[in-house]
Amino acid sequence: MRIALLLLALLLPASSLAAESVTFSFAPLRSGESITAREATAMKLDVSMYAGDTVMGTMNAENVSTKELTAKLGKWTPKKRVATLRYGQVNEVEGKGMGGAMDNSETSSPVAHQTYAVKLGKGGEVSIINTTGGDVTEAERTAILEDWNDLQRTEGDEFSSALVGKTMAVGDTMDADSSVVQSFVDAMGNDDDMTIKDASLVLSEVRTVGGERCAVFSLSLDIAGDDDEVALQMVVSGEVVVGIKTLRAHEVTLAGPILLSASSVNDGVAMRMDGKGTMSLTLGSSYGK
Repeated sequence: MRIALLLLALLLPASSLAAESVTFSFAPLRSGESITAREATAMKLDVSMYAGDTVMGTMNAENVSTKELTAKLGKWTPKKRVATLRYGQVNEVEGKGMGGAMDNSETSSPVAHQTYAVKLGKGGEVSIINTTGGDVTEAERTAILEDWNDLQRTEGDEFSSALVGKTMAVGDTMDADSSVVQSFVDAMGNDDDMTIKDASLVLSEVRTVGGERCAVFSLSLDIAGDDDEVALQMVVSGEVVVGIKTLRAHEVTLAGPILLSASSVNDGVAMRMDGKGTMSLTLGSSYGK
């Protein structure tokens, strides 16, 4: 048996005997490139209220937001940047109700279904023209500049910056104390009132996405709220897919349950509320010429 194993080791290529390793580097966007990004978040929560053992009612809440953007870069140098930003659906739908009867309201962004020509001038000023007609409002300008600043990054966000120069093998795991995990939560907009109780980030595989060799991370997060009056917990898991040589985000998918509870005593009556729900986040970006 030992001889057979030795022969097998000699015959197999070296790459099959060890986990594949990758070293991450960052590359900014370049002239002539395009990016199409889609973002969708959803949260649903049902909260039951009790006075003693009596059910007083159930509150229902939902929030769904969507954003679609295609950016086509023209000249793209440190001194001159030109791009066309074309927005699709950009909106948020909120629903509130009791006992399942929902009252929904929708808020649409002023940039929804609009196209803009954006240019960085010699003095550093950013000019914006609505190519579909009309003046650009301050609300539009604020929304556009947020995306513009993301496009012209010469360094990565917190997450990608933490990975630059790092070498990992498939199967390597990072926990909640890792700077990479902490930076991912910060990059996703971590709330100061939330604490990471437990986390795991595993380089699960190397996959080609959109013609680029990408690292696929399996992510799980156990997050708790720091509010003294309301106990909140979210346990989410999913995948993060980034380019190995560019650290461009291709896919982020997270989903999981939400639990909350609170209790108090009013006029000698024990009041309690228990809630449960779900949240999901999906980000997808494709790159081309």
